[in-house]
Amino acid sequence: MAMATEISIEHRYPQVLDFVRRFGPNALVVLDDLVSNAKWCDGSLLVETSVREISERLQVLSKDTVHRRMTQLSRAEVICRLLSTDPFQPSKYIIDLTDTGISVTTSPPHSKPTSPIHRHRPRDGTQDSLTVVEESRTSEATEGSDTDSHRATLPTNHPRRLR
Repeated sequence: MAMATEISIEHRYPQVLDFVRRFGPNALVVLDDLVSNAKWCDGSLLVETSVREISERLQVLSKDTVHRRMTQLSRAEVICRLLSTDPFQPSKYIIDLTDTGISVTTSPPHSKPTSPIHRHRPRDGTQDSLTVVEESRTSEATEGSDTDSHRATLPTNHPRRLR
């Protein structure tokens, strides 16, 4: 069973306050929901969802309010809806966090320790001891850190890229 990647959403003050003043707190809540359900795809944050799904997840905003905030975010080019050939599938959106004061960091799920732990049971009846056995690590394991920080990059046909 695969574990989900952990995501951290950071609001940087005072930059995020400008976003809240411009769009309102409901837009921030909607954007946080979009980001928390997004996946990285070709260097961009991509989310597949619907207004109804967001409203159901949040349980504090009506679907009409969510729709108004998403329209507002779309007009400001914070989100960009991708065209779909199937009208019955949830919409896909690319999220651009530029100038929002919001950043996203993803990290792999917690895994087993890299060093095995061996229990030593002495024969003389004294207390057990634990030993961590160091293993040689490959250059692949030591090159990166535990977390990978990503920045959303826009596809070449995105409106902000066309300027």
